[in-house]
Amino acid sequence: MYGKFSRHCNRIRLVQSSNKPSRRHVDMKVKIKFLNRWCQVIYVDKTFVDKNHFNNYLNFMFIEYGYSMDEVWNNN
Repeated sequence: MYGKFSRHCNRIRLVQSSNKPSRRHVDMKVKIKFLNRWCQVIYVDKTFVDKNHFNNYLNFMFIEYGYSMDEVWNNN
């Protein structure tokens, strides 16, 4: 069940019902410019499902390879 719930007298009831929240599949095609530890420039073309996927990828590249993001371009 999806919606807002109300707790009253130790009972929980559904106050407002709505459809399941839609997770729209948004393709983000971007070109990312990274700088590594030795100030070399690396370009990556990648398609992401949503902004959270993009942020997770940036964190992965920083932790795993030590890359820092310099610029981002949309490739739509």
